[in-house]
Amino acid sequence: MATTKYGFAKLGDSNYGIWQAQMRSLLRTKGLETALEDAEDPDSGKALGLIILAVEDYLVPSVSTADNAAAAWETLRTLYQQRSNAQVLKLKLDLASLRKERAESITKYVARAQTISEQLTAAGQPAGDTDIVLAVLAGLPEEYGMLRTVMELADPLPRLDDLLGKLLLIEQRTPSTDNTDKAYFTKGKPSKPGYGGSRSRHDGAGSSRTSDKS
Repeated sequence: MATTKYGFAKLGDSNYGIWQAQMRSLLRTKGLETALEDAEDPDSGKALGLIILAVEDYLVPSVSTADNAAAAWETLRTLYQQRSNAQVLKLKLDLASLRKERAESITKYVARAQTISEQLTAAGQPAGDTDIVLAVLAGLPEEYGMLRTVMELADPLPRLDDLLGKLLLIEQRTPSTDNTDKAYFTKGKPSKPGYGGSRSRHDGAGSSRTSDKS
């Protein structure tokens, strides 16, 4: 994603929430914020110019034809509102259904939760730390059940970084799924050919000695 000369990303497909806050802040520092509300503002042309420079190329036609900064700002708001609502709904469903996959490490699992959180923030609907921690706890498998119960009853809930540390300790003490499966299948395997034969030969020899004594 391209970056403006002011250090923040240009408006693209998925960053409208953060972009509009950063763009408004930039216009405020330059004394141009009122142009976003007042179509007759004398500095509207300057504000419009900055807006055009702060969007990706494919969005330039949508704003460059606006009569003033206020109209361009409203065009972008309308354009992204419906898209943002659909995206936010999907992200919230992703967070609610978050589950640790069988072979997934704790680090990757928590990173998925953090990514969803960052995407919600970018869409202008940040999830609270409590929501993220509860989602991570809810998606843990049975071997983390005791810690999950303790953490859910904690007041206050731990920060995500602190929770990650506790989960990593349990992960280190828990046999990996691959090793558990290996042990299970090894235990269930029949004896190798030859083992039974050796015992049979031994039994046969014993029987022979018994017959000689008779």
